[in-house]
Amino acid sequence: MHHRKNHLKNRHTFFFSFLLFCGVAFPQETIEVGRIDLTRNVIGPEFHPYRLVKIPNGLIFLDTQNRRIGSWASDTLLIKGGFGLGESGLFDPVDMISHQLDVFVLDRTENRISRFDAQLNFIQSISIAEDDGGLFPTSMGIDSRGWLYFYSPETHEIYRLNSNASQLNTFLDLNTFPTAEDCMTSMRYGLNDQLALLYNCINEVHLFSRSGKLERRFKVTIEEPFLILPFHKSWIILNERGDIQFIDETPFALDINKPIMDAIMDGRFLNVLTDKELIIFDINVPQ
Repeated sequence: MHHRKNHLKNRHTFFFSFLLFCGVAFPQETIEVGRIDLTRNVIGPEFHPYRLVKIPNGLIFLDTQNRRIGSWASDTLLIKGGFGLGESGLFDPVDMISHQLDVFVLDRTENRISRFDAQLNFIQSISIAEDDGGLFPTSMGIDSRGWLYFYSPETHEIYRLNSNASQLNTFLDLNTFPTAEDCMTSMRYGLNDQLALLYNCINEVHLFSRSGKLERRFKVTIEEPFLILPFHKSWIILNERGDIQFIDETPFALDINKPIMDAIMDGRFLNVLTDKELIIFDINVPQ
């Protein structure tokens, strides 16, 4: 009997290894590991987060309505910004990203990017307007070299700023792609500086190389997707209802009873922001 058990175990191990070798995908799983009530020490009458990014010692929240940013570390919230208040003032913040110890806030109406350190000290204001007028960008990304990218629905193009923000160039003219409708809702950089663009009107993800070459297109089956996030060598797509889909896999629903406002990946953990909570899921990757 002992030899028979070992024989069956070896057969199972061989079969699993054979499937991996053939590239067969195994479904991902998510397990809720934390749920934080933000009404206790983050949300207040003058601050309500709609976006978030990770910094080494905590999180940065962006309140797009009150035009403020808040650093949350060790259960302490530090708020900066406000409508046009000095250098750190914000007028129409629509997106936010982090890179190492810096935080970048995209201001659509002002056509600028405001740069802060992790303690929300103002560093610089980066103009992103062209000579013939504003671009009014809505989405932003950053690659491993620290180059900034932003999307303008006015021109249907993605622009690139070099690391010292001294030169603005067109990186991708999406008008040259016949299937690239004017409904790009989310952009992110992933492994090896692969760029992912999510189109919610045609339910597609377009993947580009570091040089801007279109590599692959994927169909998305969840309804009304609004956010794409990098995860190891793959990508995660979410909608506001909490439906989640990994590239080329069957979607499923997260246990969320409120609409998703934003989400980020922190290693293998998915941090989901709702109107009152921060919900943390462990994404279990079968080994």
